[in-house]
Amino acid sequence: MGEREYERGVLSMEPHPQESWLLRYTFRGYLELAAARQIVAWRADAFADHPVIEEFHDWWDMTGYDSRSRRLLTDHTLAHRARLARVHLLFRSQLVRMGVAAASIPLGRLLVSHASPERFAERLEASLARGAPAES
Repeated sequence: MGEREYERGVLSMEPHPQESWLLRYTFRGYLELAAARQIVAWRADAFADHPVIEEFHDWWDMTGYDSRSRRLLTDHTLAHRARLARVHLLFRSQLVRMGVAAASIPLGRLLVSHASPERFAERLEASLARGAPAES
């Protein structure tokens, strides 16, 4: 866990201190394939401990992404959708918005887009209040 620096960006992930089924990622900069692979690895670690997890990706400061990164994250999310309660995405970049829209085609309602940091924080608190997601 913690923070990882890449050539064009910085990724961090911290499970919630009391609720390790809830993962919060923050990315700043341009999402490269190596960073997307790290997200997949951290997700796999969480799957080892929890049948279902919920993710919150703060991509507010993401400037763009490598198309291979989007494909990897979309494909991995699709392959493991039964183990993901929801994947929340906060972003403001138009380019990131288009990538999320493309990923939403196969993933549907699993992805929850947020254009407001306040709404993103409200959903995070609501998830914590609700508790760990049930197995599907």
